[in-house]
Amino acid sequence: MTKIVRMTMHGFKSFANKTDILFGEEYNCILGPNGSGKSNVGDALCFVLGRLSAKSMRAEKAANLIFNGGKSKTPSKKGSVEIEFDNSKGEFAGYPKKVVINRTITKTGSSIYRVNDKKGTRTQIIDLLAGAHINPDGYNIILQGDITRFVDMPGKERRQIIEQISDVSHYEEKKKKALSELTKAEEKINSAEIILKERKAYLRELKKDRDQALKFKELKGKVDSYRASYLKKKIDVRREENKVYLEKITGYELKVAQFQKSIDEFRAVIEEKRGQISEINKEIEEKGEKEQVAVHKEIEDLKTSLIRKETRSKTLQDEIHKITLRKKQFEHEQKELTSKMTEFSDREGQITKQIHSKQREFAMLEEKMEQFRGKHKLGDVAKATEDLTSLETSIEAQEQVVREKRTAQQELLREKDRLEFRIQTIDEQVSKVKELQLEHKGEIVKLKQKKQDFKSATLKLNKVLEQESSYVSQISHARRKLIQLQEEHAKLSARVNSIQANAAASHAVKSILDNQRQFKGVFGTVAQLGQVKKKYSVALETAAGGKTQQIIVDDDSVAQKCIEYLKTSRLGRASFIPLNKVRSVTLGPEEKRFLKLPGVIDFAINLISFDSTYKKAFAYVFHRTLVVENLSAARKVGIGKIPMVTLDGDMAAGSGVMSGGSRNTRKGASFAEKDSMEELNAAEAEIADQQSIISKLEGDRAGGEEQITELRRLKGELEGEIVAQEKKLHLDSGDLDASSELKKELKIELQEVDTKLRVMQKEIMILNRALATIKGEKQGLRSQMMKSNDPRVQAQLSSFDETRQQIREDIVRLESEKKSLTGQATGLVGAEQEKILEIIKQHDKELSEFTTEVNTLTGQVKEEKVVLAEKETASKAFYAQYKELFAKRENLSGEIRTSEGKIDNAREKSRTSERELNMLSLKNAEVRAKLSVLEDEFEQYENVELEMDKSEKELYAEISKFEAMLSQMSAVNMKALEIYERVEEEFNKLVAKKDSLNEEKTQILTLMNEIEVKKKERFMKTFTEVDKHFRQIFTRLFKKGDAYLKLENPDNPFDDGMSIKVKITGKRHMDLKSLSGGEKTLTALAFIFAVQEHQPATFYILDEIDAALDKHNSDRLAKLIGLYSDRAQYIVISHNDAVISEASKLYGVSMADGVSKVTSLNI
Repeated sequence: MTKIVRMTMHGFKSFANKTDILFGEEYNCILGPNGSGKSNVGDALCFVLGRLSAKSMRAEKAANLIFNGGKSKTPSKKGSVEIEFDNSKGEFAGYPKKVVINRTITKTGSSIYRVNDKKGTRTQIIDLLAGAHINPDGYNIILQGDITRFVDMPGKERRQIIEQISDVSHYEEKKKKALSELTKAEEKINSAEIILKERKAYLRELKKDRDQALKFKELKGKVDSYRASYLKKKIDVRREENKVYLEKITGYELKVAQFQKSIDEFRAVIEEKRGQISEINKEIEEKGEKEQVAVHKEIEDLKTSLIRKETRSKTLQDEIHKITLRKKQFEHEQKELTSKMTEFSDREGQITKQIHSKQREFAMLEEKMEQFRGKHKLGDVAKATEDLTSLETSIEAQEQVVREKRTAQQELLREKDRLEFRIQTIDEQVSKVKELQLEHKGEIVKLKQKKQDFKSATLKLNKVLEQESSYVSQISHARRKLIQLQEEHAKLSARVNSIQANAAASHAVKSILDNQRQFKGVFGTVAQLGQVKKKYSVALETAAGGKTQQIIVDDDSVAQKCIEYLKTSRLGRASFIPLNKVRSVTLGPEEKRFLKLPGVIDFAINLISFDSTYKKAFAYVFHRTLVVENLSAARKVGIGKIPMVTLDGDMAAGSGVMSGGSRNTRKGASFAEKDSMEELNAAEAEIADQQSIISKLEGDRAGGEEQITELRRLKGELEGEIVAQEKKLHLDSGDLDASSELKKELKIELQEVDTKLRVMQKEIMILNRALATIKGEKQGLRSQMMKSNDPRVQAQLSSFDETRQQIREDIVRLESEKKSLTGQATGLVGAEQEKILEIIKQHDKELSEFTTEVNTLTGQVKEEKVVLAEKETASKAFYAQYKELFAKRENLSGEIRTSEGKIDNAREKSRTSERELNMLSLKNAEVRAKLSVLEDEFEQYENVELEMDKSEKELYAEISKFEAMLSQMSAVNMKALEIYERVEEEFNKLVAKKDSLNEEKTQILTLMNEIEVKKKERFMKTFTEVDKHFRQIFTRLFKKGDAYLKLENPDNPFDDGMSIKVKITGKRHMDLKSLSGGEKTLTALAFIFAVQEHQPATFYILDEIDAALDKHNSDRLAKLIGLYSDRAQYIVISHNDAVISEASKLYGVSMADGVSKVTSLNI
């Protein structure tokens, strides 16, 4: 048992000097008068045991615990208390038999702790004391006021005393740990619920995406099936067309071969006949008629030429007839296509009307909704409705963007499939070509060359066509510019003519100028011969005044003749300036100095352009007149110093006279504006340049048209030859093009397409997220509106909203159908129309060329017939002499002519057949090209189920319908098919994890409940024991009456407090507050001793606990302490005789000059 052996105080409170107190093992009593400092002994014990609160030791702050000097002493610099414990029983584990604890406090309020002269911290001291079951705040230390505090203590604090001594703290620790685990588990559960909620929403959205993707896949499958079926039917039709064309081509090839055979046979006959004629001609020559033979040869040549030309003319006429028939056929097809276009246009018009009707219906519905809101006073939701409309508009726009992106993505996917298939087949094609090269090397080389020529011709044709388009654009632009220039020229010309007409406004002047040829030496008026810039025209006209209409002539004699003419003819008067007599002023340095002044522009003579011949005349007209900006500038120069005129026409004469003011529009003579003349000349030059440009462009374009015709012919022939050769060698159109280089190029293209697809996918994903966010906002807003309105009103609003949504969807569907129709019209019918128009244009050109050739041949035939008649007349006489030879030769010549006619006829028929063969080859090449495209496209639908029972029209309608449905499906997430199962599996795992956490939570709650039960059991056991001890001790202190402890909430004791019920006299138990002071003290002491009975301490410090007791009760208390002192050490501070008399050791405390001292009193 740990007991206090000694305590030493120095500088602590009133103990200025070092004071030792040696305590006995049982009942120690410290006594002394009031104010002597005996309670400071109890404070010193609490201080050295480590109490922190200065107020609990009756001091305002820690520094006040140091001796303050009293009345006359010097204050201590520090205060210290040292306590020595008996450790013979080893309560302080690891320490010797004596343990000395020292605590010193400084003026700053800081404390220094030592254990056996070794420094330590307060925590170390507290831990050391706790190991020996010593607590500085324990209930074995009762200082002044603690009894009162216990009496006034709330019930919960009293209950906590029982809690502390029942040692349920480890249950609290377990509970805290369990609570911590529970909190963590709940946090995990909350996190799991949040994640689950998010994942559930995501799964829900993903399920929608998956369902939509499945629907999309189903629709896409139908589209693929119908498209594949449509393509298969097209392929069958093209193959049948190809078969028909091949049969026709074979037939024409046989015809051409037969014609060639016939021609060869006829040529052999002709050669034989010509040999015979040659023999006859030799015979005739031998008989001296060589010249006649020459004449006869000319006659034969003319007849042959006539036959050839007549045959050619007939053939051309037949060709013209055929072309006319084909042209009519194409015109008929054109009408049918126009009819189709009209049908498309009518249907498009109907759809447009339906769209407009739906839009009107939508507007009317919006108006109805607005009226409905106003009727039901839905002003509070007006803003929400407006926001909802805005969100719907945003959703529509976003969905449109997604649809467009999705369409582009589908195009890229198709391109990717095409490239991947092309790459896969390249190796096979290369291998196939290598095998063929071993057997048909020469033909393969020729075919490659033809393909190269075809490619070159195509590229060249494209280039020429682009140039043709450029020429058309340039000519159109040049013509528009020419028209603008001509209009501008007309305006300028009218303006200049007006000025020139005004320059000769006077009748007399006009008469002289009209008869200028009569009067040699008349040059014109001053206004006509001078040109000024528009900026200076007003100033110079004002400066010239009436001299602008004066006529400049060569000399005075000319002036005299003119004046006499005017007199004689009574035409009026005119003034003349003879160049040989007129006087002019030369500008000197004195005048030129004005040019340096501000606001001065120049002399008038320098601002007008004229021929140098008329310099004297213009010098006379303008004299020394100076042009200035305004009158202010004129005043700065000096009025009267020199004649001046402003740009506005105000005058300041040399005499000082000034004139000016407003100015009417000029109607009299005026100078030709130099600007206008220059502009007119420039305009004429530009017109000439533009006309040259147009002529050159039209010439280049004409040459280009001939080149286009030739290239088209060459391209068609090469294409036909290539197709025939490929067919012969069993090659497909792309086999020869296959190479490792092409494979690399295709792979690069594929990489680019993949990159575009990734970018497109990312864009679509971002758009989908944004769309989902907007839809979420819309749903939230709609839910808010649903809550804020009358359900019936809201139901009507919802009905309106559904109708509006349906109308909006109808508009989207109709617009999609309209777009599809437009695509068909433009892509199919329009392209076919354009092609037919091109063929008709070619036929018109051929008709024109053939008609021109026929007319030319007809004229030549007429001329040659006249020459032939003359030659035949001349040869008749000679013919009579050698009749038999000539007859034989004539017969032979006739046979030759017949054979040649047959050759020409066969050649024409062969050419006709060749043209038909070429036309068929071109058409077949076109069919083969289309077939190849169709077959390439069909290959991507290799395993697709075909619907061959439907017609092409029905299939196309189905494709359009399902594609329209696909286009209305916005933001389809095809990846949802791949990730839905994975996300669902993750979701199920999270659910299982949450269930596991909930089970863990249940286990923790069960453990907490078990802890609470055990804690309560432990508490109730301690409470029962303390209550038992309390009843016994109370009975000892009070001979009459009884008392007990009462829990305010026995079922849940930790929720409420504990009260003490006392019955002194009578039958009713009372609360502590109803007792007298002494009764309260004894009752409180009975409780304190009961606590100590349950959990005894090794020592007790009691400071004046008997202050409120009378002598009788003090005696009872003293005997009770005496009874317990054999079990523990008691240090009691008191001045009560009864308490003092029971003590085994006494210590007296006295004070002198503010310093306390202790004296041991042996009993």
